[in-house]
Amino acid sequence: MIAAPKELREQGQWQDLQSVGMIVRTREVKGQGSEEAAFFISSLPPQVKRLAGYVRGHWSIKNSLHWSLDVIFSEDQSRLRKENGPEIAAVFRRLALSLLKRDTSLKSSLRGKRLQAGWNNEILENILCQNH
Repeated sequence: MIAAPKELREQGQWQDLQSVGMIVRTREVKGQGSEEAAFFISSLPPQVKRLAGYVRGHWSIKNSLHWSLDVIFSEDQSRLRKENGPEIAAVFRRLALSLLKRDTSLKSSLRGKRLQAGWNNEILENILCQNH
């Protein structure tokens, strides 16, 4: 993380540009390690700990969402491959996840709420319409 170079700040392409950074992400899948470098710009001053916290926070939210979608809707097992099918299904999964998270009528896990809504139309209607 460094202060944004004067030349970049003076170009005016990025309003309030103050810092430029690089993060190296490492991961291991089935015993194979890989690294990926990601570069970013920020309107925050170059404070490594602060910006690292924001970047980790972003990834924890992303990973949490992916985990929820996979556990609740088995997204990784989806066989949709043609045309816009995968994107459309992903939108509906995220919509359903959002509705399940908002629901307060059931004292159950998100997966449990999804299953109950599939078994009982009244529960499904309550979740869809938020009738509590």
